[in-house]
Amino acid sequence: MKGFCPSCEKDSELNRIRREEILDIKGEQIPVEVDFFVCEECGVEFDNPDPDYDPLKVAYKEYRRRKGMVQPQEIRAFREKYDLTQRELSALAGFGGATLSRYENGALQDEAHDVLLRLIMEPTRLLEVIEEKPHTLSPEKRDAIMQQLRDEIEKSRFFCFLAARRPFPPG
Repeated sequence: MKGFCPSCEKDSELNRIRREEILDIKGEQIPVEVDFFVCEECGVEFDNPDPDYDPLKVAYKEYRRRKGMVQPQEIRAFREKYDLTQRELSALAGFGGATLSRYENGALQDEAHDVLLRLIMEPTRLLEVIEEKPHTLSPEKRDAIMQQLRDEIEKSRFFCFLAARRPFPPG
């Protein structure tokens, strides 16, 4: 394939090489596929310049999966479900605004922040935090989210009640 070689500083024929590398993430050995290119003209090997593939983000995702940690897309989906900005959720969780942004963009959270995220992502806990920090949200937004949470909690309790009363299947 043709591409730009940063060593030759010109368009050259490039060979793509894919190999597995082991990245050490907080003591965990995480294998990831890494693409490199080798310039046929000068023989220099260089990293894939594609900004859409970041082996470190892939390793972080696997590390979070292994440790049962919250993934970036889960944080974003949770925040969007309740129409919370990063700043609002950060304030409720007790983080700095940039911290939550980094986590949503793939940075690896520490264990303490992961515990806080897991806790605040439970409807009952989020409701408690909003009640403890009412000034964090505008009154309209606060009331709407609190009603949404109360409805979810009530629905969850109802389904738990039904599940508890359901007879076991014969067997």
